Amino acid sequence: MCGVKCKGIIMSLYRIFRESIKSLGVRDYTSIKKELASNDYVFENFFDEFSRNESFKGNIADFVFRTLAENPTRIAVVDYGVECGPKKISSGMLLALSIEIAKYIKANVKNGRIAVALQPGILSYAVNIGIILSNNVPVNINFSLGNVSVSAALEKANCKFVFSSEYILKKVPNFSPKCPIIDIAKVISDFKRYRLLKNFFKICLLPIRWLIKIYNVPQVGNNAEAALLFSSGTTGAPKGIPFSHKNIIGNCLQISGSGIGLGCKALLSCLPIFHSFGLTVNMWFALIMKLKVVTVGSPLEYKKIANAIYNEKVDVLVSAPTFLRPYIMQVDREKLKSLKYVIVGAERIPVELSYSWENKFGSSLLAGYGLTESSPVVSVNYPSLRGDKRDQQIGSVGRLLPGIAIKFIGPETGKVMPLGERGVLCVKGVNVFKGYLDDNEKTAEILNDGWLITKDLACFTSDGFLRIDGRVSRFSKIGGEMVPHEGVEEAIIKVLDIRCEDCPQIAVVARVNEKKGEKLSLLTTVHIEQQELTSKMLRAGYSSLWIPKEIINVNKIPVLATGKLDIVGCKNLLIEKLELT
Repeated sequence: MCGVKCKGIIMSLYRIFRESIKSLGVRDYTSIKKELASNDYVFENFFDEFSRNESFKGNIADFVFRTLAENPTRIAVVDYGVECGPKKISSGMLLALSIEIAKYIKANVKNGRIAVALQPGILSYAVNIGIILSNNVPVNINFSLGNVSVSAALEKANCKFVFSSEYILKKVPNFSPKCPIIDIAKVISDFKRYRLLKNFFKICLLPIRWLIKIYNVPQVGNNAEAALLFSSGTTGAPKGIPFSHKNIIGNCLQISGSGIGLGCKALLSCLPIFHSFGLTVNMWFALIMKLKVVTVGSPLEYKKIANAIYNEKVDVLVSAPTFLRPYIMQVDREKLKSLKYVIVGAERIPVELSYSWENKFGSSLLAGYGLTESSPVVSVNYPSLRGDKRDQQIGSVGRLLPGIAIKFIGPETGKVMPLGERGVLCVKGVNVFKGYLDDNEKTAEILNDGWLITKDLACFTSDGFLRIDGRVSRFSKIGGEMVPHEGVEEAIIKVLDIRCEDCPQIAVVARVNEKKGEKLSLLTTVHIEQQELTSKMLRAGYSSLWIPKEIINVNKIPVLATGKLDIVGCKNLLIEKLELT
């Protein structure tokens, strides 16, 4: 009897998730103000109530299987990254293909983690779904990191081979990790067509509850590992970051609570799947929310992206400020007229970029914030509902997603600070990971009693908006004052009227100064005179401590594949340039 009852509970997890999405539709501004008024140190944000949601015990495989099987003829993915032009696949055929991949894995691979080196598209989505259907863990690898880092990551993850394709090997000819590469595209081309059609017709004709049994779809995930990513290494060596099923399902439900995706039909996916946003938001969230996913291989292919948005009437684009600048310079307004809004993360949105975008294209740039360790989304400026813009504030990274609690600690004392004062942001929620892969020391530095110490300096406004000032590592203590590098960069862009270009044109880097602790150096791709910079910044009212004391011309500012400034690359470039002088 108990077994029957447990089975009933398991079968209802997906239904609980769908019902929870509907219940998150109403925004309670009164309760937000009440909690802020009654609690000076921690904003709970319905953490306890949200965490008790039974659907978090579910399995991503079960959720995606049911979603794709519900309407098998609906177009699920349109792939603009293939060489022979855009290719479409229905949700039923995507599931049929994923089932065959799962069968191949079960027949040929021992259970465990499976590395994937593919760009976003039908192939990578089918492979990731196939891996979780086979009850294994996908490890989407950043193939642009270099073979030393890739091989180290594969060894740490205990991956015995990599699923890739001839297309990727041509695109990245130097990609040669120290383990075998399986051309999964070639494997799929050998699948018997009648088996795919047999799967498809079963999906179309049979009840989902029967299909779940026939294909032995995993239904319970909870805290088990569902995905493994490696950090992009903006400030050091990449670290293994495991996501549980609860992390991903929880963050998908939190994102739906912001209104993102509601009333929309298509999302443009161009961020790599080895990026946490590309994995959770552009793939799992989009599939579970039944959005048509339009994929382009790289965020740098802005003309192809613009054409894809125009042809497929895309509603939502997820990107980073670095990748958006070329659109303003080189894309016609008509191409992006279908966009309702653009979700922007990875780095701060310059005010001039936001205004330039909205003036040209009419859609809003909605700043958000997240970390890989939080699976990844923490906050976002919510899309307007019926013209209501109380959930948007320029300069902020928006409101917290439902069920995410926050507090702030002093950057030097580590003591909890009152809400409203600037401190190091700490986050708690079902989306927060449990620790780095086989690295207790690094885990102890960033996790404390379930709280994720983000190492970002931030503050929380009285009306419930989160503002990020920057990474602690991107602040310099000069003459007793904390000087934000991002703030200095924005000030320089403003006073010198530096226009939007395809890539960042300046970056502030700190180095040791015996008298004042640190001094600021400015890397720049445009000509800047020291005297002009000093006089204009002082005239604009900025402190002299904010003025870089050396200006170094470079050909290009280092940027990661995710759109973030490559801090390590910038520091190495500074050292290289100084050694040459």
